Amino acid sequence: MASQSQSSAQDQEVKELCVMCNNGPARRCGRCRSVFYCSKDCQKHDFSTHKFLCKEYSEQYPRPSPDHKRAILFPADKNKPRMIWMQFKSGWIGNAMPGFRYVEVNKVRGRRLGRGFSPGSREKQDGYCIKFMFRDNYLVDGSFTNRSIEACVRPWGPLRRVPHGPVVVSRTVPDALDRTLFGEDVDDVTLADFRHAINHLWSYYGTAREKFSESSPLPPFPFARAPPPAPAPADEDTEITPSQG
Repeated sequence: MASQSQSSAQDQEVKELCVMCNNGPARRCGRCRSVFYCSKDCQKHDFSTHKFLCKEYSEQYPRPSPDHKRAILFPADKNKPRMIWMQFKSGWIGNAMPGFRYVEVNKVRGRRLGRGFSPGSREKQDGYCIKFMFRDNYLVDGSFTNRSIEACVRPWGPLRRVPHGPVVVSRTVPDALDRTLFGEDVDDVTLADFRHAINHLWSYYGTAREKFSESSPLPPFPFARAPPPAPAPADEDTEITPSQG
């Protein structure tokens, strides 16, 4: 049974649009139910990336404790990422002090994540962003190039350089109880976040931007949102399984 945190993360994505083109109405992936597409074409366009985690997300073992949140691990020595339960307490990760990067805008898709959440702000906020955590001294500690990131991004084009060492992606939300220094808390990551993470990695480390057809235009710069989707009938959630050919 889905946890309350997982349900809230997925409900938030319902209010968003197709993860590929920002249009609606959108339907859930029938297997993982963690990402939304407006058409078979958009789902097929994402399949080369989504297939890495779709089955694993849907079969992940139960949450070990309320302090554990879904996260995505990109191991350096493997050819695919993994879904993990990562323990967070009051926004901190034990005694670890990793390097980190917040991503609030998917520049490839022309889309703001959430509704304006800005980590560190003391003003009342809503929305979310994704957070990359990595070894802060990866350039000098002998970390190997990250094979799983390279494999996930490869379908979208070559990379100028490849990140080193393991990388974790989590979902950051405002801390309603204001318990933490930066006013942020952690929620379960979704596979829509996985797509946003891959787009960020590709735009940050890649050599050129993706090409889009005229039939699936992006919202105009700078990152304007498309109109809200019309409500979809309850029985519209369906699985579209693209072929790998």
